[in-house]
Amino acid sequence: METKTTESKRTDILGNGNPYSDREVLSALIKRWRQRLRYFSIFAAIPAILASQVADARSDDIKKPEPNSAGKAARFFKKLNLTVSNRPLLRRQSGFLLPHQRKNFALLAAVAGNDDCPGLRIPGGNYTVAAPYVNSGDTTGANDTVHRVNYYYYYSFDAFGPDHIYSFTLTSRGQTPQIQVSTSSASYRPLIYVLYGGFSGACPAGTGNSNVSGLVSSAAPAGGTAFLSVDQMRYLPLNVPLHLFVDSLQNDASSSGPYTFRMQDVTISPSVCSNPIDCPEFFLYQHYWDFLSRESDPAGFNAWLALLNNCTAGDTSCDRIHVSGAFFQSPEFLGRGYFLYRFYPVAFGRKPDYDEFINNDLGKLSGFLTDAELEARKQLFVAEFISRPAFRAKFDGLSNTQYVDTLLSTAGVTHTARDFWIAALGNSTRTRGQVLREISESTQVYSKYFNQAFVVMQYFGYLKRDPDSLYLDWIAHLDSTGDYRNMVNGFLNSVEYRRRFGP
Repeated sequence: METKTTESKRTDILGNGNPYSDREVLSALIKRWRQRLRYFSIFAAIPAILASQVADARSDDIKKPEPNSAGKAARFFKKLNLTVSNRPLLRRQSGFLLPHQRKNFALLAAVAGNDDCPGLRIPGGNYTVAAPYVNSGDTTGANDTVHRVNYYYYYSFDAFGPDHIYSFTLTSRGQTPQIQVSTSSASYRPLIYVLYGGFSGACPAGTGNSNVSGLVSSAAPAGGTAFLSVDQMRYLPLNVPLHLFVDSLQNDASSSGPYTFRMQDVTISPSVCSNPIDCPEFFLYQHYWDFLSRESDPAGFNAWLALLNNCTAGDTSCDRIHVSGAFFQSPEFLGRGYFLYRFYPVAFGRKPDYDEFINNDLGKLSGFLTDAELEARKQLFVAEFISRPAFRAKFDGLSNTQYVDTLLSTAGVTHTARDFWIAALGNSTRTRGQVLREISESTQVYSKYFNQAFVVMQYFGYLKRDPDSLYLDWIAHLDSTGDYRNMVNGFLNSVEYRRRFGP
């Protein structure tokens, strides 16, 4: 357990008193990250009383499908070569390049200097307090790559001085992580800040760039030391490309000079990639966000990383395509994402749109939840879903018989429990929300929309947009061949997906 730190007022980028506390700054940072990463708010635990509002009794002939049962899901597992032995890796959690695949992508060449992006790559390794990473340079005459930085959510600052750049991926931190930039010049006033990699423009090409986003920063007085403290270092995300700039506020006599760069108590990834999505840690990091809408848990992340790193050439049971596809068939996604998805074709006869599904629905079931917490969230979702204006406009005026028949007709399925549901609504042993859920969770609906949902979620997760007309061709391809692996490969290695993160 980490020691609780005292909430203190921090010095701002100019060395003045900052009216914002550490907690306020962190809150603002999280708000900004949620916007950039499409992070989905996790609701507070639902009171236990909600769980009692839905009757437990269900008809014996209403069966929920098991994700690993026969049918499309089973064929999916087979195509992805997901064996029973490694399936538990995704029970609580859910590419990068495998060593033998790195020849297939352009890797970042060794950089002679650090005057332009991406700058000097910090070698991978564990840098302790006793044996830190140390480098030195002189910004005199360097380029002004960035001259204005957006800082957190509400603040920006100038950085007109010439700058040097260091690139790295942080994989872990010790108890006292820190970055220091000191100068032997009596006049130089170093300014350091970190830009978040993985998105276009994080380490921009050319000079005179502005409107790039910084995560943490520190300015030093003339001849002093700029440093990122332990608290600030904990704001930096793990497994994401980062770019640290040694800069200055203004382009004047004190804007450049010699400096010494020191980084301690951190572990840096050895991966070097021209596009961050080709690096193992970032590949996995992004998949957790794109398909599970949450941070990775260390155990799951490390297990997948080990699987990828130890995969031999040609082994389709552990390569990038396998791991990427496995996020779709994980119990977490099938039990949450596909659960949510099926309400749309059952109620409205259509797939969900990107915005309503990703930005409105998925976050309601995201996060680390117990079975009881997840069930409470599902009940709350169903109650909210049937209260939506579109649902009420379609179903409120229908009799119980019309309600059940309309749901089955809209979903395009028949079910032996039809008469049971109608009778249960009549004697109040079922609510309309419960009947909607039971139809949505039926084996018939599960199987009918599995391929459609798989294709649509490829667009949602990889490309971050609604499907184009070609999605119908992908569905036909899956219906006729069951070749899920080929489709995952098509999205994972598409130009559009790769351009989300870099060249």
